[in-house]
Amino acid sequence: MGCWNGTCLLSGLNIDYGDSVKAMFVLSNQNMSGTGTVYPYEWYSPLFLPFSGCYDSYGRVDKIDDSDSKKTYDALMAGVCESPDVDTSSDHELNRFKMPDNMEGLVHQAERGYLGYEYHDKKRPVGLMMAHEHIWNEAVERIKKCPARWGEGTMEGDITKKIQDHKPDMFELEDNPDSIPSSLLDKVGLGFGAWVGMSNVAVGELMDLIFISIFMHKMRKRWTPPTSCGCQHENEELTVEFNQVISDFAALKIAEKEEDHA
Repeated sequence: MGCWNGTCLLSGLNIDYGDSVKAMFVLSNQNMSGTGTVYPYEWYSPLFLPFSGCYDSYGRVDKIDDSDSKKTYDALMAGVCESPDVDTSSDHELNRFKMPDNMEGLVHQAERGYLGYEYHDKKRPVGLMMAHEHIWNEAVERIKKCPARWGEGTMEGDITKKIQDHKPDMFELEDNPDSIPSSLLDKVGLGFGAWVGMSNVAVGELMDLIFISIFMHKMRKRWTPPTSCGCQHENEELTVEFNQVISDFAALKIAEKEEDHA
């Protein structure tokens, strides 16, 4: 089988061989329907912390940074299992789940659709998503600059205020019910009980994911693995042209609303 380009979660651009990426495991909520969704996390939810690496041209991530992946690896391994979606009728060893012994192994099993996570005595499929690291970082920075637009009582405003008021460097997801996760992270799809497996998470480690979750909410995107890994043909030119159309149209809508309120 030949190599292929990945797809950036945030931009839709091709991810080429060797590109620096932020990757995440996502847990299927197994409640998909044809009625669409209201929130980004209704079909899949981010499962533990993102990690950095490079795209290997086969749908996976290599050169993974051990410094930001160990906690995710340890937490995921505590409940790792074969995905319930695996066709167990196949006897071919390439079509079956193998217990990973490192982070690259988890990524490989997720990319092939074999990885599962047992949560509340129920086995759920685990998917893999990735984004260009530059796009991820830019999205985070833009959300950080936007709190003045968010009103009190909104999801974004409440989370921002809670972050600003939160002083300790560390928090316990299980032992501190009044900390950021239990009180507010459920609003961005990060508050389900599986996160209890990640105690002693530094606030700074979680901040980028919080801001990306807000970005997903504001941009009406879903935590859903891409429908395909994309072809080998470049799509950057079309992306530039079409995004300019979107930008021009959005600017027109802003001008119309300002005129209506004048």
